[in-house]
Amino acid sequence: WSDELILEDFPWELMDTAWDVILVDAPLGYPNQGPARYQAIFTTLLLARNQLNSPSAGGDAVHVFIDDYERKVENEYSRRAFGG
Repeated sequence: WSDELILEDFPWELMDTAWDVILVDAPLGYPNQGPARYQAIFTTLLLARNQLNSPSAGGDAVHVFIDDYERKVENEYSRRAFGG
């Protein structure tokens, strides 16, 4: 994983938010008209990990849904981020 994937304008106070569900559905990534969802998936990974490891963020599991998961890029990147 690379620090280049960290969103520069991400509101970091959201790290202490308890999430039940996170839906990744942006930015546009197909057909080659956008950056795909790498940064959003990586940011979601950080949010989910933080929640699991931080009592102030709840410590509970998060359900993550990746839109267009059936596409090769979203599928491969999601699997690398979350396993499976």
